[in-house]
Amino acid sequence: MMWQSKGKSGRLVLASVNKGRFEPVYILLGEDSILVDEIINRLKKRVISPAFEPFDFDLFQADEIIVERMQEQFRQPPVGSERRLVVIKGITRQGKKGPIYTSLQKNGTAKLLEMLVKVPETTTVVVTGIEKPEFTRLISKTGLTRFLVEVGQPKESGLASLIQQWAKEQGISLTPDAGHLLIEIAGQNTATLKGEVEKLATCFDKGEVSVDAVRELAGASRVFHLKEYVDKVLMRDVTGALEILCRLEDWGEAVPKIVAWLTNGFLDLAAAKAGVLSRYARQRIESATEKWRNSHEVNQCLQQLYELDRAFVSGKPEPFARLEVFTHCIGCGSSEDYCGLYLDDKKWDLCMRSRLRRKNERT
Repeated sequence: MMWQSKGKSGRLVLASVNKGRFEPVYILLGEDSILVDEIINRLKKRVISPAFEPFDFDLFQADEIIVERMQEQFRQPPVGSERRLVVIKGITRQGKKGPIYTSLQKNGTAKLLEMLVKVPETTTVVVTGIEKPEFTRLISKTGLTRFLVEVGQPKESGLASLIQQWAKEQGISLTPDAGHLLIEIAGQNTATLKGEVEKLATCFDKGEVSVDAVRELAGASRVFHLKEYVDKVLMRDVTGALEILCRLEDWGEAVPKIVAWLTNGFLDLAAAKAGVLSRYARQRIESATEKWRNSHEVNQCLQQLYELDRAFVSGKPEPFARLEVFTHCIGCGSSEDYCGLYLDDKKWDLCMRSRLRRKNERT
C-alpha cells in the first residue's frame, strides 16, 4: 500500500493505548478492519466507563454527519468517563454521489479538519477510512499528519502470527502448515481470516487443527464468496461485487468457473423476468428482478459473459480485468451514446456493450 504521508503503525498505537497513552485524534487509514475495530474497542475499554457509555461515546457514519454540528460533539465534556470518545467511520467510502470526502469537502471538510486540530484534551476523536491521495494531502495541509495511523493489511508473516493468536483466543491451535494453507485458501483479508478461524473453532472443541481439516472446512468459503459475488452482481451492487471479485482473484479462482456461476445466475434472472421460473427459485431471486428494467438488459449481460468466456478460451490476456469491466457494466445506467467507464476518444473501442451492439447490427 502506497502512502502519501507515512502514518504510525496501528500495532504500535494499540500498544500505546494499552499503556494508557492517548492522542486527541486518530486518523486510521487502511483496509485492516479488524485492527481498526480493535483500536476503537481498546480505547472504549480504557477511557469509557460502561455506565456512562450512552453519554460519553458516539459513533457516526461519515455520510450521515452534519459538519457544522460536530463542533459541539467534540467540545462536550465527558459526563462520567476519563475522556469522551467520538468515532467517525468511512470518511473515504464511496457514497451514492461519489467519494464521501469529496461531498464533505463541498460542505466543510476543511472546517471539520480544523475542528480536529482544536479537539480539547478531554476528548478523543477517531476517524477511519482507506488511504486516498487527495484526502491524505488535505490532512497534511491542515497539519494533522502526526495523527495518521497506518492500518493496512499485514504481510503473510504477520498474518500467520495473528491466526495463531486468534486460534489461541478461540481455544484451538493450528499447525504452522495449516495456518499458511488458511491464508492461501481464504486470502489475506484479516476480517475473512478471523471469520475462518472462528468457524474452525466451532467445529473443533479444543485440540489442534490439521491441514486436512483446514482444506475441508475453509475450502468451502470459496463457494460461499463465489455465490455472494453472483448475488451482488444480480443486485447491481458494483462496489460490493468488486470487493469480492478482488478476493476471488487473490485466491486464484478459475475465471471459467466464475463466468459459469454468473451465467447460471443471469439465466435464472431471465427466466424470472419471463415468468417461467419455479416458485422457490423465483422467491430466491425476486429482490434481484426489481433491479433490472427489462429482459434486454439481462440478455445484454448474457452476451457479455459469452464474449468473456470466448476471450478466455482464445487466450486473450487479463481475464480478471475483463471480469472487472463486466462488473462495472452491471451498474451502468448510461445511454447507448455514453460510457461512464471509458471517457477518452477510444471509448467505443473499449466499451463492451458498444462492441456487442455493433456486432449485432452487423449480423
